[in-house]
Amino acid sequence: MKGISTVVATILMLMITIALAGVAYMYINGVFTTQTAVNLGINAMTFCNTTHITATVENTGTSLSGAVTVTAYSSGGAIISSSCLPAITGIASGSVGTCAIARGTFTGSGYYAASAVSGASSTPRTPIYCSA
Repeated sequence: MKGISTVVATILMLMITIALAGVAYMYINGVFTTQTAVNLGINAMTFCNTTHITATVENTGTSLSGAVTVTAYSSGGAIISSSCLPAITGIASGSVGTCAIARGTFTGSGYYAASAVSGASSTPRTPIYCSA
């Protein structure tokens, strides 16, 4: 029984090397690890005063978001408000949008939470500490 010729073996090894180099190139350039189109999160610049929680929402995704709804929650999980003004109509990739939520009867110090939603995707609640 004969083995494969050295020419065929060389061509096969060259093809395997090129394929591995191509996979490594795509991985390094982010083809396999790209972020989702819209990825919203409450930014660290979110703060509160005695009457409002000022929410800063950041889009770390790769596409423009649709209209963004920001909801604030009390420390017990009750919804304070889903009315964030001025309304955020869209956030470009890598940008932020800001709006204010009235705290209403949930004044005082303690932990609150906020989440941002655009379309069907959502982000987890982010804790906010209000000292007033």
